[in-house]
Amino acid sequence: MSKREKEIVNLIAVSFTVNEIAHKTILSKHTIDTHKKNIFLKLEVLNNAELTKKAMMLEIIQL
Repeated sequence: MSKREKEIVNLIAVSFTVNEIAHKTILSKHTIDTHKKNIFLKLEVLNNAELTKKAMMLEIIQL
């Protein structure tokens, strides 16, 4: 997982929306959506709750 993807996972885990993440990272909403889609595929999750749980289990994030 790339550094940018890990950053986005962290922001999703603390409940930022796609629009908020785009604004914070100075990327387009479309780019964030693409990163999010790729992250979900890589971690084999279907929603933000599963993403947060799996990222914590894999020690990608620490809350």
